[in-house]
Amino acid sequence: MSLGLVGPIEIAGWWSLLDGQVYPASVTALTPMRVAAFEASGLTLLMNLDPEIGYLVHRRLSGILFLQYQTALQPIKTAL
Repeated sequence: MSLGLVGPIEIAGWWSLLDGQVYPASVTALTPMRVAAFEASGLTLLMNLDPEIGYLVHRRLSGILFLQYQTALQPIKTAL
């Protein structure tokens, strides 16, 4: 089952960044790519040390949540 497509500079597995829990998932690259993997605790430390990085991560996660919210509302909007 595919839950979505991740494009350039987007985050896969982002939910673990919010609460530090492990959620099983797999990602298949359709093109060559470079990736970065972070432990949630390490990323939290980095964001605390450099608020600019923390701001960018939170902004990106907010955008993902907004898009998911809009997608979930689409069937309701269509029915009205």
